[in-house]
Amino acid sequence: MNRQIFLGIVSMTAGIFCLSAMDAAVRWLILDGITAVQVIAMRGWIIFTVMMLWVWRRNGLVTLVTRRPWHHLLRALLGMFAPLSFFIALKTIPLAEATAVFFCSVFLLTIGSVIFFKERVGPHRWAAVIVGFTGVLIVTQPTSATFQPEILLVLLASLAYTALILMGRWMSSTESTFSLVFSFSAVSMIAFTLALPWFYSSMTWPQIEVLALVSMLALTGHFLLTHAFMSTPISIVAPFEYSALAWASVFGFLLWDDVPALTTFIGIAIIVISGCYIVWRENHP
Repeated sequence: MNRQIFLGIVSMTAGIFCLSAMDAAVRWLILDGITAVQVIAMRGWIIFTVMMLWVWRRNGLVTLVTRRPWHHLLRALLGMFAPLSFFIALKTIPLAEATAVFFCSVFLLTIGSVIFFKERVGPHRWAAVIVGFTGVLIVTQPTSATFQPEILLVLLASLAYTALILMGRWMSSTESTFSLVFSFSAVSMIAFTLALPWFYSSMTWPQIEVLALVSMLALTGHFLLTHAFMSTPISIVAPFEYSALAWASVFGFLLWDDVPALTTFIGIAIIVISGCYIVWRENHP
């Protein structure tokens, strides 16, 4: 293994750890009485400030010039349902289960690539998509008496995330990665800030400290993932995204004594294997 690949894998696993820790911290805030709207709005202020400082130190506002402002707006409005729905669901859904169900975005992206980009998907990947959705059904158990309707919020989050990624890919021919990230962050911050008066509650210093940690973890995690995908072949680093399921299980157990049921572990294993196979087939057709 050469040094570049090794550093890419390290960046990927560290980034996934940061984002998993962020989800755990967000769940702690929500269970402590802070609404998802407040968390996203206040996190957005910090992230937006950091991004504006980056713009100022680089080429100024010219970095943000775009020929497709309305597409940026539509993409952000659709995509902001991803964190909102996911964070609301965390109030009742254990972290490991929510993370597992959210990974159905891998299969939705495969379907979306066929519908919107006319990509050719062979029988192997279609089989992996079907098997992967079977894993999601095992985790959610929709016909079981223990089914939690809030899991539908996680599915909505996954669908919104899929729309965000597909629109970003569609716009990438004319828009930079930074402009896509910036527009999403800016629109989300404005939208959730406007809604904040109806959802705001005063915060204690420990809650403020955790919220600052959430923002730091979000920035660090996305930076590390971006570095990993830019410096290392996707087929090598993408499967490490599934380490989020392990971290979610660890954080869930340490913070809330959550122990996934055997069926959940089986479903998670099916999701991981199917997702990794799709990634492999996409890079080795």
